[in-house]
Amino acid sequence: MSAASADRCILATIDMRGRLVGLRFSPGIEQLTYDEIAEQVLATVRQAAEQVSRLDR
Repeated sequence: MSAASADRCILATIDMRGRLVGLRFSPGIEQLTYDEIAEQVLATVRQAAEQVSRLDR
């Protein structure tokens, strides 16, 4: 299951066990600070993990 950040700069992929298996950055990421990147990565991974957990129900 994959999820993208609101600005589409980050794409996180989670497997069915909830493990992060992919992380991609697209153009525009260089306009963010390291702290912003970290926050968006965490939020995007959480979003993908939530999608996986909904499938388990």
